Amino acid sequence: MLSYLGWVAYLFFGYYIFRAVCHTVFHAYVYFYAPMKDLKKLAKTDWAAVTGATDGIGKQYAIQLAKQGMNLVLISRTQSKLDDVREEILKLNPNIKIETIAFDFTDTSPESYEKILRQPMKKVGFLVNNVGGVYEIPDRLHEVKGGLAEQKQVVDLNLIPAFCLCSIVLKYMKERGGGTIVNVGSIAGSVTFVYVSAYGATKTALEKFSHILRVEYPEVYIQHLTPGWIVTKFSKKMKPTFFDLTAEEYVKYAVKTVGWVNDTRGHYAQQLQFDIITSLPMWLQDFLMEKSLKAKREENVEFIRLRELQENNNVAKNGKLE
Repeated sequence: MLSYLGWVAYLFFGYYIFRAVCHTVFHAYVYFYAPMKDLKKLAKTDWAAVTGATDGIGKQYAIQLAKQGMNLVLISRTQSKLDDVREEILKLNPNIKIETIAFDFTDTSPESYEKILRQPMKKVGFLVNNVGGVYEIPDRLHEVKGGLAEQKQVVDLNLIPAFCLCSIVLKYMKERGGGTIVNVGSIAGSVTFVYVSAYGATKTALEKFSHILRVEYPEVYIQHLTPGWIVTKFSKKMKPTFFDLTAEEYVKYAVKTVGWVNDTRGHYAQQLQFDIITSLPMWLQDFLMEKSLKAKREENVEFIRLRELQENNNVAKNGKLE
């Protein structure tokens, strides 16, 4: 009996070792050796749309798509910033077409999506759902600085744009027999990111949404992208590290995973970070995440203090806010 149980234990241990080795080898291939897929072929058109396209991951994704010869529909809130990004990208590839749409995603009315976004989205075969929001200062749910209004806005920004835009483009992708959607999630949806509870919950929902859509639309390639900390205005990360990447560095690797994997961390460093964290016992994950998010709270407070100081200096120097 003991001998039998010993063999069972060896088999289970061997199985998990085998899985770990396969996981490591496959992701090493995807991140370092796999050739870039033909994005136009995956899209079934030469048009891509990116939300939150004026900064961070969204902007860098637009740049990478432009380098692959994709025409772009850039969607963000501020027209002047869209114009700047459009001009910057056209310098990199003057042979593509770029449309811009100023759209405030805090407007959750279906009428706005129908009136402003449906028509230009009909031609889109590659959609990057990147727009989102999180608390400025992480805190316990009832102590969030902006109260219920900020919590609602976080939920709205992280879910409604992705739901509505997927609903719009999938109709036309299905008619064309294919397409590509990249839903930008967060590590906050996969581990216990305390003090940003609404944000983490919405990112968990987005991951499940992506999985369900793959079953409903097998002809469409749908990827769920799970970044960790990225050095952007959104995250308020001030300095890059081995794990905390610039958006440019992150997206250069993330775009290469399109067509290869359905769920990805997007970059080998953050893949390693994710694998280490999720291999730990849950109690230890929770302890480390709470400690990390407390430190993040202090970092955000300092970031906001420096930002306000700079704004005050600009007012004092120029008589206006720059």
